[in-house]
Parts: sequence; C-alpha cells; structure tokens
Amino acid sequence: MPHHRALLAALCVTLILAAVPAAAQNPSDTAQYTVRFNATWSASTHPAQFPPQPHFSALIGATHQADLRLWAPGTNASHGIKNMAEEGRTRPLAAEAETAIAAGTANQVLQGGGIFPSPDFIDLSFTMDRDFPAVTLVTMVAPSPDWFVGVSALRLFEDGGWVQERVVELFAYDAGTDSGTTFLSPNLATVPPVPVRRIESGSLGNGVPMGTFTFTRTDSDPPEPLALRGGRFFVDVQWQTQDGTQGYGQGSALSGDSGIFWFFDPANVEMLVKVLDGCAAFNHYWVFAAGLTNVGVEITVTDTTTGTVKHYENPLGVPFEPIQDTRAFATCP
Repeated sequence: MPHHRALLAALCVTLILAAVPAAAQNPSDTAQYTVRFNATWSASTHPAQFPPQPHFSALIGATHQADLRLWAPGTNASHGIKNMAEEGRTRPLAAEAETAIAAGTANQVLQGGGIFPSPDFIDLSFTMDRDFPAVTLVTMVAPSPDWFVGVSALRLFEDGGWVQERVVELFAYDAGTDSGTTFLSPNLATVPPVPVRRIESGSLGNGVPMGTFTFTRTDSDPPEPLALRGGRFFVDVQWQTQDGTQGYGQGSALSGDSGIFWFFDPANVEMLVKVLDGCAAFNHYWVFAAGLTNVGVEITVTDTTTGTVKHYENPLGVPFEPIQDTRAFATCP
C-alpha cells in the first residue's frame, strides 16, 4: 500500500506540473519605466573644438498622446525648447507640458537630473499610460549656443503591448534660435528663427552619438485570469513578499471548477482554488481556497455574468488560512 500511495502522489504532482502552461499576457493600462541617460560625449568621441566643462542640463519632458509634438525636426522651436536649448532652463518647457495636460493631450511632466561633467549616466523613473503612449525628453548640450539632444514623441505602447526596452542613440540638434557656430560663441539671436535641425557638420556633426536613452520597462503585465465553470468565474491572484516584491499568481485549470497558482516557479505550486455550484441545495456558489505559503496574497473572484466581485486576503507573514466561503455568490443560477 505505501508503494501505491507514493506512485499516486508522484502521478498527481506530474499532472499538476503538466497543467501549468505559459501564461497569456493581457497588457496593463499603465506601465513603469526607467530611462537611463548614458552620456558618452567626451574629447575622444568629439575632439573638434572640445569645450571646457562639458555637461548636460537637467532632463525635461512629458508623457503625452501620440500626435502631440513638443518639438520636432523641421518645425520652429517653442519658447520652452528655446530656453532649454540656450540656457538649460526647464521651467518654460514644463509650463508648456502643463498646458497640454490641462488640455487633455499630455499626462505628466518628466523632470530629472543633469550630468556634470560628461561622460556619466543618470536614471529617471516614471509611469506610462495607454491613453498617453508617447514620451518626449530633452537636455541641453552645454556649453553651446542652442544645441540639445533628446527624443520627440517616442512611442512606448505599440502593436498592442508595452515596449520592453528601447535604446535611442542621441545626436545633437540645433534649436534654430541662436546663430553661434562654436561651443563658446557669444549670444547671437537668429532672426527670424529657423526650424530645428539635426547637426550634421562642425564639431558635433561627425556621426558619432553623444550618448543614449535606454527606456526599460520595470514591471510586467498581469496574466490572464484563471477561468472556472466555463468562464463564468474569473480568479486573479496578487502576492507580496517581506522585501516588498510584488507580482501576479500564474493560474492553470485542473478541472472545470478548480485550478492551481504558482508565484515564483512553475514547479512550485503555491495555492489551490475552486468555485463550486451549491445552488441546488444552498442557493449560492461556493469559493474554497488553500495555500502552501505565508506571503501576502490577495484573491479576487469575479462572477462575469453579474459583475459581482469577492475579495479574500492572506496577511503577509501568516501561514495561509483555508478559505471555505459557502455564501460567496448569491447569483444563482
């Protein structure tokens, strides 16, 4: 008999592990990003007329709708771009972004540190929203008459999903508002201003980038919910560990009314959940759950027919207490 029990236990584990497929992804409405500005500008990359104390001003920009342009090659620089490119001032461009936010075409102002001296790097973290899928970010090349680097309306949500990583090489642009030709030229306003253009000659026109922006997504999309009872009930699970790490449980059905969830490794089952039809005798659907964990767990069960939602929690650091809710959904039949 013990031998038979061992075989049965091994078979059950095999069936459970085989039932865990790769989770389908459902893009979130928002996504977390970090952009690393890696400034490589130096006397070795751009030796011609290399200036003393080479640096970049504070980062300034915004997240916004895809068709908004705070700057673009071939168009005249705004007041905000002019002040950023000539003096490294961020407030005028921030004000333009705030006006766009008030108009509903932008979502948030992005502001980060500068680099002094170059080369060096800095990071800036921010949140993207699907309704505002583009990012604009710029910084002044300093010292210079009106030269800058940056991106304009770079999309981070495309083809139905969030971009995981995008590296953009940074080449210098002339804002078209100052006619100086060297890094240390005195102020010489361009009247009338000319359109923004990429610098393709002179000290910054050797075809070597001045650095990169690397946009990296730092969170992940939730998996598809576990569908039970023919898809009528959806089960979503989120977890949190003692060090603050958070994530989503990956679910897989075992039968029409039950399924398992793993958190960290497909081979390590953390939780079992089932939704039973108790309508005939008790006029309710039942929700049962059991866990093999002491991390914080939040379970959301949704009756997709009625929209009724039930929430269950296991506190962080507490062994998972069984859930036996025989009055979960009074939504029969």
